[in-house]
Amino acid sequence: MRLGILGGTFNPVHYGHMRLAQEVMEKAVLDAVLFVPSGQPPLKENDLASPNHRMQMVRLAISSNPGFMLSDVELYGEGKSYTVSTISALKQLYPADELFFIIGSDAFIDMPNWKEPYAIISSVNLIVAQRPCTSAEFINASLFVESLMHDPLQPDVSQLRLKGGRQAMLAVITQLDISSSDIRDRIKKGLSIKYLLPPEVEEYIRLNKLYLG
Repeated sequence: MRLGILGGTFNPVHYGHMRLAQEVMEKAVLDAVLFVPSGQPPLKENDLASPNHRMQMVRLAISSNPGFMLSDVELYGEGKSYTVSTISALKQLYPADELFFIIGSDAFIDMPNWKEPYAIISSVNLIVAQRPCTSAEFINASLFVESLMHDPLQPDVSQLRLKGGRQAMLAVITQLDISSSDIRDRIKKGLSIKYLLPPEVEEYIRLNKLYLG
């Protein structure tokens, strides 16, 4: 199975996350996308809901999509949740599958600041989700990239040749102007979050009184 890995705090999960997963699944011809809520992210996020709440919100959000899966691999480990450790754990859990780590273009540019970045790019396939406003040439300037190859038959998909010999897919993804931080801010202000995230997640937030400040 070709399995995508989409990590994040999902604090809370919203339609932007889900649209990203769906488009990547289609463009990279993946069999499924595995959502991996972080346990203790290296950079602490304000108003971070508990791991269990974030896990349950993702479970509700993806329940109707047979191509979406959920993993708790980061939630019960000790210490910070580092991507290099998560990928190592997932390779053990899914030894027969081909894994693809999905990362936004901004995060890809920042990867030199991550823990053991070269271990990441050498151990797993990468799919870089490119925002329409971010040029491929800007991404090509990454320390990890040796060359950029455009596909004339697919203008929204390119290939990055990475240092170490691997290739990464660069795919232009529809950018929905939705953010978890804005949703949390709206909740604090008593504003509606309808149509920004699935109604099941909205109801879960209301029932559990999350993000009220």
